[in-house]
Amino acid sequence: MTLLRQIKQALAAAGLAVAATAVSASPIPGPGDWGAHDTIETGGNVVAAGAFEEVFLFTLTSPTTLFTSAASVGIPSMFGITGGTVSLFKDVFGPDPLIGSFGFDGSTGMSPTTFAGLSSGHYYYLVTGAGLGLGGLYSLVSAVPEPETYALLLAGLMIVLTLTRRRLKD
Repeated sequence: MTLLRQIKQALAAAGLAVAATAVSASPIPGPGDWGAHDTIETGGNVVAAGAFEEVFLFTLTSPTTLFTSAASVGIPSMFGITGGTVSLFKDVFGPDPLIGSFGFDGSTGMSPTTFAGLSSGHYYYLVTGAGLGLGGLYSLVSAVPEPETYALLLAGLMIVLTLTRRRLKD
């Protein structure tokens, strides 16, 4: 990579960091309380260089499955995240049990994970890692499929099976 290209990437990363901190309302909701988990929740943050730890609280009103992914956006070694981890905990009286976790960084792209068999109650994501060089940017997406999604999937499978059976008969 040429020196000029590296300088351009560094300037772009610095500009992104300055713009993100200068904006009063972040386009990505930062850590905090999501309340009752909607169909799709998004979050993320611009982090400074060094270790970070952030929490996203939410409530599940009925038993469900969560589909979650996280990604780090940046220029490796200058503006990115290393050792990123998303952990899901159930918020209970006493020590909070770990439901599961997965890692992410600038080289993994999106890291999709499924947390199945969750009961109703209070939960939180703990996002940890370390910002590189000038810092980093991460995004977190968590989805709860609606019953209509399963119905549509089932209808699609029925159509495919019907068409397959007709073709086999011919």
